[in-house]
Amino acid sequence: MVDHVSPLLSRIRQDRALDGLMDGFEFDLKGADHVEFVRLSSGAKLEPVAGCGAGGTYFLCGEGPGEDRPVLYADSEGSAALLADDLRGALTIIVGLPTWHDCHFDRPGGLEATIAEAEKFHQEWLTYEADYDDDSATVADALGLELAPRPELIRRLHAAWSRTVPDYVLLNEWDGAYELLF
Repeated sequence: MVDHVSPLLSRIRQDRALDGLMDGFEFDLKGADHVEFVRLSSGAKLEPVAGCGAGGTYFLCGEGPGEDRPVLYADSEGSAALLADDLRGALTIIVGLPTWHDCHFDRPGGLEATIAEAEKFHQEWLTYEADYDDDSATVADALGLELAPRPELIRRLHAAWSRTVPDYVLLNEWDGAYELLF
């Protein structure tokens, strides 16, 4: 199957081993159905492209070439936020910062406290995922991703998150706004 929207998504679909690794990073191309009807507050196009094991959905937002559109993540509990400015950026965060869900940008101490807490979560996570370094390197190589240090990825995630309001607020079918994730 050729993906006309995104060579990155097409590459994942065509390689079973890569698709399996991406499932481990909670980016499942077979799980792109969101739990409810949603739309963007701006009225821009919203296209689900992948899901995660916790019931969340990754969406491409707006018009234009598939990979160059912003990526929004919505969980199954009514929270959402921009993850990155484009699909390559989102995949870089997902693969390079697998504990990105644990980032909280409203904690005392600001962004530096978030970075310190994320590092703690990451080290704890590594005790359960011994193959992480190999898997992330394999995925990065296969997709041509340039992984950055975790603090830089958290800063990128924060920058995208900061741009969620007003245009990327997710609304349900009753026009109820999703809470801001993180």
